[in-house]
Amino acid sequence: HRPVQGGIHAGGVNLMHLRAEQIVRHGVVLVPEGRQVFPELSVLDNIRLGAFLYPQDVEARVEEMLGRFPRLRERLHHRAGLLSGGEQQMLAI
Repeated sequence: HRPVQGGIHAGGVNLMHLRAEQIVRHGVVLVPEGRQVFPELSVLDNIRLGAFLYPQDVEARVEEMLGRFPRLRERLHHRAGLLSGGEQQMLAI
């Protein structure tokens, strides 16, 4: 959705008329409140799916996210659907 008034800028770039995939490249994303994760996949697989834009740096990006959310490192090989609500929200982010 486009804003009715005002504008959207990130890092000095006007995002108003960019396509969704272009906006994502500028680091702006939607994090759903509904903790929408892939429940049958592991935490690690969910994180890797989030790194699809930069496939050459997947492992570095996984480490970056685990540094940001250390609790997920403890649950790395668990099914995402078995995480607590708060853990699922961390994973969604």
